[in-house]
Amino acid sequence: MKILNNTTIFRDERGSILNLIPNSEFNSVIHITSKAGSKRAFHSHIRSGHFCVLIKGELFYYERPIGSNSPFAKIKIVPYVPFWTPPLTEHAMVFTADSEMFTFGTGCRTPEEYEKDTVRFDLGFKYNIEEESMYYAYERLSFDKTKATVTINGVEYKIAR
Repeated sequence: MKILNNTTIFRDERGSILNLIPNSEFNSVIHITSKAGSKRAFHSHIRSGHFCVLIKGELFYYERPIGSNSPFAKIKIVPYVPFWTPPLTEHAMVFTADSEMFTFGTGCRTPEEYEKDTVRFDLGFKYNIEEESMYYAYERLSFDKTKATVTINGVEYKIAR
């Protein structure tokens, strides 16, 4: 995840304009609401990434490279701090308050294309909000750098370069 610090604010007597993600191209803009205690994501995207901007509430964001056995990096996200999730990044969000956010996606987000690009990681998932820890269990996962592919549970995915 990359926190973006290049936000631009324009202010005058009418109010302000906050350009959270300047000079970017997206294929989708999605508005998401979540109740306190909700869990979202728990997946990775093969080819697409997304910027997220929380506008109300609070969440813990977790990530690590796809296929890694290392602990998840964890960061507390507060409103108006845009962050980027690149392709091939396992990520999850746990909302600690009623929340509202926007997601700006780089890949096609039709239901069919989204599912083709998404690998879910719920097998063996355990989360304890009091301990704030997460673990995933994998079946079969392998990378082939020469072909630019990743194989997950017997399904081969081409990685965009």
